[in-house]
Amino acid sequence: QRRVAITGDLGGMLDDLGMVEECYSVGRLSRVVANQLVATVNSRPERRTNVERWSVVFVDRTLDLFTGTVLNPETAAELVYGNLEPLYGDSNDVRIPLAQLFNKSEDDFVIDGCLADSKGEVPMSELVQQSSEDIVLQILDTLANKLQVDPEILNSGNLREILAEADTFSKYENFEKFQILAAISASQSIADTSKMDSVAGIDQSLFWTALEGSISVPQLANSILAGCPPDKLSLSFTLALLVHLYTFFGDLAVDDTSDFEEIEEARLHDTIFKQLQSDDVGVIRNATNGVPQPETLHNTADDLIRKVKSLSEERAGMSQISSLLTQVSSPSYKSLLERILELSYDTTDDLSDVEYRSGGLRDLLKTGLGLFTRAVAKPRPSGNVLVYVVGGITLKEVAWIEDYRKRTKRNVLLAGNAVLSRQRLLHKLFVLDNAFGV
Repeated sequence: QRRVAITGDLGGMLDDLGMVEECYSVGRLSRVVANQLVATVNSRPERRTNVERWSVVFVDRTLDLFTGTVLNPETAAELVYGNLEPLYGDSNDVRIPLAQLFNKSEDDFVIDGCLADSKGEVPMSELVQQSSEDIVLQILDTLANKLQVDPEILNSGNLREILAEADTFSKYENFEKFQILAAISASQSIADTSKMDSVAGIDQSLFWTALEGSISVPQLANSILAGCPPDKLSLSFTLALLVHLYTFFGDLAVDDTSDFEEIEEARLHDTIFKQLQSDDVGVIRNATNGVPQPETLHNTADDLIRKVKSLSEERAGMSQISSLLTQVSSPSYKSLLERILELSYDTTDDLSDVEYRSGGLRDLLKTGLGLFTRAVAKPRPSGNVLVYVVGGITLKEVAWIEDYRKRTKRNVLLAGNAVLSRQRLLHKLFVLDNAFGV
């Protein structure tokens, strides 16, 4: 039902925009969703009158979870999305507490705000590309002449004091701007006391040593965790780190049948077992009622490690996008999104991992018997391209696609069925046990 709803909404959006789509898929679930959209063609009369052709590429989120588990927020959007609660249910917007903005107490009834109310004043493109400090300075510079605030407080940059001292009338008059300031202030307040706002102790040389095969992923994770201050560690931090590493290294992860590997995994197990006793992800609340027993915690720790390790196998069987590594000058990460666009636009190679989804006899006649093989020589994504990530898009991907459009002048759009923060992704993976949300 969720898949039908997603393809129904997407089909309606394509028709509203006057698009005629050709569907491609990368990944097992994306194949199903793409086929679902292809099956709706005959029930969408508007499509027959559309003229603008688009290649719609569906991609499984689990093929690349690296950007979804970045541990340090770099932009204002990452800070806000990573710390504020969803507006409601599974909403892609966030709940902005406005009580502090109008000097109300927590007991007073104040309707929460949301980013949708502010997008006209501070475009989302700025939030996903600029740091929170730059956004704050930009807004304060605009408001400087309107703020009735002591110049010393204004120059100090202390956002909480500025919000407390600013004239109430100026807040109402410039509500959209102040709402962004309130969102950043509330996010900073949470992040200041969060156990996940730092990855101090991560040694990048260890990261690249793992690429050479001389250190395993569990050993790398244990080395990083051992180097972090104890007050920074939590279950959500550890799980995000493990997802980050296993999705990056993929099938480069060392064989877990060796005695050495078992020792390192046992250390990880002990770490997760202790952190489950103050679970900040919600895994235990989802698994048990009442106070969990030690046996339950041990079983849950084993289950979490098993789930994380399975992520390294998501790209197994793929050839062109089996790795997220690039060795052009030095080892670095290249996102799945970047690889797909690079293969589609910048190479003439057959696309073995990007599958064309046939719309019936007409497409069969157009493309020939090559449709019956996994490799596709033609057609291939080209021209206008919409990449739809089944499972949700990350804010780093939104920032990257904005930059890509500017650099290449190509008409490429990015969409998905959710906007992911690190905490939301962990919730999908380990609480809901459904990374796709379909």
